[in-house]
Amino acid sequence: MDMNEFQTRLATTINEQGAGSAALFEDFCTAELKGGSLVFREVFGSGGVYRPGDEFALNDVWEDRKAELVAWFDDPDFCVGLQATGDSMRG
Repeated sequence: MDMNEFQTRLATTINEQGAGSAALFEDFCTAELKGGSLVFREVFGSGGVYRPGDEFALNDVWEDRKAELVAWFDDPDFCVGLQATGDSMRG
């Protein structure tokens, strides 16, 4: 799967989950749809409590994280209403 295929499939999958849903890639990042575009954001933490990180472009991490990102489709994980609260995010 190339990066464009990944993004298309991910956008469709997130969209099917409904408004406010984001894909959660373990403790690495989230991806959500904003205005029809995918937005990736670093996250730090585990167990449902996360600290928000910066937004980043997928092409900045694609080569290093491709296998991990593509494997997400085997066991997808989502969060709804992930909101920054102080220094943490809760899903």
